[in-house]
Amino acid sequence: MSITEVNPANLGFKGPLLLTGFFESALQQHFFTPDGIFDDALKAILWRPDNASQGITDTRINIATKLVPDANKSNFRPAVLIDRGEWKRERIAMHDREGTGDVTYGNKVDQWRGSHSFTCLAKTYASVEILAHEVATFFEVYGHLLANQICLHLLNLEGISAPTILKEDNETYSVVVTVSYAFQNRWSLSELRPKIRHIRPLITVQDYEGRFEPKTTLLDLKYNG
Repeated sequence: MSITEVNPANLGFKGPLLLTGFFESALQQHFFTPDGIFDDALKAILWRPDNASQGITDTRINIATKLVPDANKSNFRPAVLIDRGEWKRERIAMHDREGTGDVTYGNKVDQWRGSHSFTCLAKTYASVEILAHEVATFFEVYGHLLANQICLHLLNLEGISAPTILKEDNETYSVVVTVSYAFQNRWSLSELRPKIRHIRPLITVQDYEGRFEPKTTLLDLKYNG
């Protein structure tokens, strides 16, 4: 039996890592210069007129994967830390079959639903609220475009959490923005050889002083077609 991938946009088992990297890259591009930032108050927090003269060519914000932080920026604020939530598989057809025909072979399809969270961190209550609203607006405005780029069926902004103070750092405020999404996997199963119709043993015997004993046992395989 051979397995052939049909859909080139199939996320498959690389999906979680692929999506985390995709979201990280998209947010880094959004915040790289002040031109793309929606909120003027956030521009003032991240960018100052004298930045260019000081050799600063990007907005000063740390965007990273939560479980793989940059050691050089672990305490850098403001920051957006990205974390993947739970993924759940949904069967949308009997035996994952797409269309009609053989339930074992042919085109297959299933659906997955999951989420990512974006923990916004800042040194003041006002700053973290502004940053979280910016991240939420980013997914609200560009969610459909992002979904098309990476072949998601949907990408929804779920909401913004209430602000809290980090237990490990009483000087840092935190707000979590959550998005959910869904996508389908497609693949194909094809037979490597014809199906076996039946198996019949062939036994030859040899005479040993009047006694018949088995000599060899072979299998007579009959195939369809």
